[in-house]
Amino acid sequence: MVKKSVGETKLNEEESKYPKNSLARGSLVSLFVLAFAIYLYFNCNRESVNICELILALCFSPCYVIYKLVSGIDKCFKPKMDTSSIIVMTPTTSPAISLSEM
Repeated sequence: MVKKSVGETKLNEEESKYPKNSLARGSLVSLFVLAFAIYLYFNCNRESVNICELILALCFSPCYVIYKLVSGIDKCFKPKMDTSSIIVMTPTTSPAISLSEM
């Protein structure tokens, strides 16, 4: 029988407590939340740079995503082009020319 040291026993207990798949999934979810928070920051602050919101998006990304969802995410996805100044021209119908007029 091989005698184990105290450090090896603790390491084996910690490994068995957390499966490797759950750690990878948690890291991927955190990465996606961080990427979405940065995406929201840049979409919502197109005109100016707000340092407080940038720090919030980088350091506390889950809280920032929830904050944007609650405060009105529709403001972040407004169209980039001003559609109020676009003039839509519809074709007008000209009177039909009959063969008798020719």
